[in-house]
Amino acid sequence: GTIPRGEAFFDPVLKGRRGAARLAATSRAPVIPIGLWGSEQVWPRSSRVPNILNVLHAPTVRVRVGEPVELEYGDLQADTDRIMAAIMALLPSEAHSRHEPTAEELARTRPPS
Repeated sequence: GTIPRGEAFFDPVLKGRRGAARLAATSRAPVIPIGLWGSEQVWPRSSRVPNILNVLHAPTVRVRVGEPVELEYGDLQADTDRIMAAIMALLPSEAHSRHEPTAEELARTRPPS
């Protein structure tokens, strides 16, 4: 599998990269959208190891799998937009509104130094 975006987001409009659409166009493989929410609480990008010791307040990770996305295979940007819209449809309601990140949230999105 591939994840068509690589950065943490706080904007409800997902902007994807074209790699997933390019792979699908080349191989004619189906693209199955997966909405993943909350994984940054388990393993923030700022951490070298996952946060697995927090048993009293264990974070919740939500995963939803959608139906294959109908692609045209001719227009990579249009197919990327379709893929991202399908992923967005699988995310919880709080993902659909703009969120102004706190300094702590921004710090968790940066790789460890």
